[in-house]
Amino acid sequence: KSFYGFCKEFQTKKNMKKAINPQQSLGNCLLSFRSCVAGQQEDAEEFLSFFLDKLHLEIENLAKNNTCENKTEDFQQSVEDSEWQEVGKGGVKSFVNRQAEARADAVKSIITTIFYANLRYEVKRPGETLSVMIEPFNCLQLPVPPQKSSKNASEISIVDLMGDFFADEILEGVKGEKTGSKTAKRRTFLESLPNVLTVNLKQYNFVAGQSEAQRIGRDIKFSHILEVPDKFLGPFARLDAKKNGRSYQLFAAVVHFGKTSDNASAGHYIAFVKNKKVWLLCDDSKVTEISESHVIGSTAQFGGAPYLLFYERQPK
Repeated sequence: KSFYGFCKEFQTKKNMKKAINPQQSLGNCLLSFRSCVAGQQEDAEEFLSFFLDKLHLEIENLAKNNTCENKTEDFQQSVEDSEWQEVGKGGVKSFVNRQAEARADAVKSIITTIFYANLRYEVKRPGETLSVMIEPFNCLQLPVPPQKSSKNASEISIVDLMGDFFADEILEGVKGEKTGSKTAKRRTFLESLPNVLTVNLKQYNFVAGQSEAQRIGRDIKFSHILEVPDKFLGPFARLDAKKNGRSYQLFAAVVHFGKTSDNASAGHYIAFVKNKKVWLLCDDSKVTEISESHVIGSTAQFGGAPYLLFYERQPK
């Protein structure tokens, strides 16, 4: 069965309050994924991206039967029109490149509507116009820094990691429009807010002299509610947040278990999923009901490390 067909059947039987066996459809998806990453670690985030891309492509192919003949011309025109100037506070102008955003908008589906948003990269060179690049994303990749000492393990939160991700970055040797190479400063913001915010806590670190990445396994503080700070938002996302809110509620989490010294090919994944008001623990084929406090305390209690967090945007 196709991935789209599986989702359609799932929704139909859900409305009829009947069970569905996902083994065949998800099994085919897993086999297809393994053929693409043969000999590599089967990463949960990579599989998620693969699955969402497959769903999006199938929906896109189904929609092609209903497209008009001039869609290609409209798409080319939208890309050509996607470079323009933006005037900010005090009349400051910036050159904005929205080509990647235009390409993503041209192939929208329910998948992109739910999971995708845009990042805004601002690069400022001394004496030159601010350069802005808008790029779509479906998962916020947050690197987790290794602990300096296991004896003095400091607590770190998702907001701390977001602060590192959105922090100013100094770029050396950037070629300017008017002069030669120079130092530039890059700033990153959320250009838009997704309906579902997926956060990948990158719990692996590449160590010099070792062929595989080593598991960090650091305990990360996260809660059921995530308020996206205003300082991480670009001008458009800030206006949207003011009107529609910036609050997200946790509805699922993927946790990785393993020793800190393990490489990327070792360990075990489990998932926590919220079904209405009930939290479920999914461990391979075993599903058990758990308390809400168990989800937040899973990393500290059992040595697991949060790897993927799924937040749903809440109306203001």
